[in-house]
Amino acid sequence: MAAVLDVRDLRTYFHTEYGLVKAVDGVSFYIDEGEIIGIVGESGCGKSVSMLSTVQLIQKPGEIVGGKVVFNGEDILQHEANGPTMRSIRGSKISFIFQEPMTSLNPVLTINRQITEILELHLDMDKHAARERAIELLKMVGVPDAGSRIDDYPHQFSGGMRQRVMIAMALSCNPMIIIADEPTTAVDVTTQAQLLELMKDLVTRLNTALIIVTHNLGVVARYAQRIYVMYAGRIVESGLSEVIFKNPCHPYTIGLLHSVPRLGEKRTLKKLVPIYGLPPNLIDMPPYCAFLPRCTYKTERCEKDPWPEMRQVGEGHYISCYVDIRETS
Repeated sequence: MAAVLDVRDLRTYFHTEYGLVKAVDGVSFYIDEGEIIGIVGESGCGKSVSMLSTVQLIQKPGEIVGGKVVFNGEDILQHEANGPTMRSIRGSKISFIFQEPMTSLNPVLTINRQITEILELHLDMDKHAARERAIELLKMVGVPDAGSRIDDYPHQFSGGMRQRVMIAMALSCNPMIIIADEPTTAVDVTTQAQLLELMKDLVTRLNTALIIVTHNLGVVARYAQRIYVMYAGRIVESGLSEVIFKNPCHPYTIGLLHSVPRLGEKRTLKKLVPIYGLPPNLIDMPPYCAFLPRCTYKTERCEKDPWPEMRQVGEGHYISCYVDIRETS
């Protein structure tokens, strides 16, 4: 079965007065119909820019300089960013849930208008039918008293309710793919769990593919079937969730997992191990592996050879590293 979305060697650069920022530098991933995948990594690694690039939402000084985004067998990067084809895909076939709902929702338009506008544009509904559908969507995502609240403005909703509205908007046209970019950063832990369970239930019922972009390893451990780990604009490890959590093979992934507490471990005074150092400056990238200055497994080869290509270390398990961690551990 062909992937519903197949991103190959995607490259997005930003031309700044200080130099060329290679925010996304050769990212490749895929997602199948009805699947949930996770894109993880620390802030600034290129997660959000990669997702925005797939639907051509990059603005100047950014530029998509290479790669393919194959959606339903067609490279959609060949279409103009603001052309009719891309406008028909964005919001209709590929939906986006942005990080902060308060800045993503228009503060001077009612929730009704913000949802019905999508339905009228993409599904050619009249105003009455669109309003009924909008109320149905709000009920679906758990907004109480949806019939009256639909005429409220974003500031009249709590952070969790605004995020539910964003999910309703993303689901409005029954998309094939939903990209959730840090969908729970603005809400408390209890609401976060509710929203994630809601999204999981909805994508299962509607057979929609879901890409969760986050730095929260607990989220992807619970919901994602496969994980892509990003560092400095590249994918450094990918594989099934259970494989990566039980047998991480890239030093960066190992560092991430060692720096978070585990509920299943015995109660001891064991300290968390941080990843020392800072991410590299994307303007002045080294010719070798960008994680080298922070890596505790580095060898002489790592300092001489260029950043390694992805290689297979198990069934469906790939890493971008010269060192075999299983031999050194």
